[in-house]
Amino acid sequence: MFRDVIERQDNSNGQSDSYSVWYTFACVPAAANRPYDALQYLQAAVNRGYKDADGLRADDHLRNVRHNTKFQQLVAELKLRFP
Repeated sequence: MFRDVIERQDNSNGQSDSYSVWYTFACVPAAANRPYDALQYLQAAVNRGYKDADGLRADDHLRNVRHNTKFQQLVAELKLRFP
């Protein structure tokens, strides 16, 4: 199901906020304590325009990945790029 939605978003020629789909997808594996998948989806969200570092840190859906080094690096990167 995820792949189908992702393909539709990626083929929308930028006519939607595809980062929101990727961000939402990240919440599912994060809740299931699958940090690798969650972080891949979060990175995809950032690559597609997500900018809110504070939102990442505050989102309770991502609590299982907050202490992950890659998560912290992603937040730091966003803080630098979008102060």
